Amino acid sequence: MISSCKSYVSWNRTLSAPSGTTPIAGQFVSLLAIQDGTGSRTITWNAAYEFAADTAPDLTETASKGDLFTFRYNGSKWLEIGRNLELTLS
Repeated sequence: MISSCKSYVSWNRTLSAPSGTTPIAGQFVSLLAIQDGTGSRTITWNAAYEFAADTAPDLTETASKGDLFTFRYNGSKWLEIGRNLELTLS
């Protein structure tokens, strides 16, 4: 099962763990975070997300650019399996 979310980041946000249904091991989720026309917005990641070297990434700060993150659920955490930063979305 693959889920995706597109979000315009128009203020600093805290991203909670995915909800609504119980995830199953092996499930994928992608998040496309797009800066608004101001840019420099941030995301604080819930502890349910795990990143390389345990370091959450900073979002691209450029107005109207986006970052795409993909995670796979291992039964207890959402492990980052890929990211594309500074995407031009025109």
